[in-house]
Amino acid sequence: MVNRSDRPATAVFDGGELTITGPAGTAVEILEILGAPPTACSAVIGQWDSVRCTVGSPARVAFAVVDAPAPAPVARFAGQATVFTGDPAAGLTLEAYVGEGPAETLCGRAVVGADGAYTIAVAGADAFPGCGRLGDLVRFRLGPSTGIPFGARPVVTHSLPAAPSAVFRPGETVALDLRRAAPPAPPDPRGRSREVVRLPSGCTHVVATWTEGADLAEVAAAVWSVLSPDPARPPLEAVWRRDADGRFRAWSPLPGAPNDAGRVGEGETVTICVRAAAFLLRPVA
Repeated sequence: MVNRSDRPATAVFDGGELTITGPAGTAVEILEILGAPPTACSAVIGQWDSVRCTVGSPARVAFAVVDAPAPAPVARFAGQATVFTGDPAAGLTLEAYVGEGPAETLCGRAVVGADGAYTIAVAGADAFPGCGRLGDLVRFRLGPSTGIPFGARPVVTHSLPAAPSAVFRPGETVALDLRRAAPPAPPDPRGRSREVVRLPSGCTHVVATWTEGADLAEVAAAVWSVLSPDPARPPLEAVWRRDADGRFRAWSPLPGAPNDAGRVGEGETVTICVRAAAFLLRPVA
């Protein structure tokens, strides 16, 4: 075995397997095996303990210890992530995308910490086609993970945009606080804006502000989770209304729950029960 570089390495031959180990941060490149051309037998020593090649004899194996290949450049962003209510986006998945429309490509993913802190690395086009090049716009989304690999394009996503966008600058770490957009709300017949009513875990009495009244199901559709906008995981357990005769009516998304018809008039009180912190988007009175 011949080391054709000036860097130290150890080489052990045992049962047809040659193991070569070099210093951390280097790569071992096999230059020749029994007179054959160089092979693809190389690896980054900093990532793998050693390089192993199966050879008939080590007698004419020549190798060199070289600098490890530079990792593909990434752009990093770090800061605080919140939902539109100002609450930390704790536990939500932050995904970074480059491109728009059909060309939108997933290039980074991170989970937001319990205190709302995040750090995300956004890959470049050298690593994944369609990902960042210097000056590209990076857009962020917060919510459930899409589960797709980097370089792929999402088909369906329940996450919501998080602002602001950023510029891809490889090799830099940019301080950036992100805030997730509010979920879409059904239009108000009179064009009024919506206000946020916080709903802590449990049951809360709320005054209805729908001018022309609203079905219990319509009130239920205006309840959103503080953290997850995934309609497959609604926080709502039930909306209750008490009639003048003292009879309770309710609507619930839970499987098998009996749902009553009936409308809630403006100024009436309903009781909204949620299993986790949520909010109600109701018309401004």
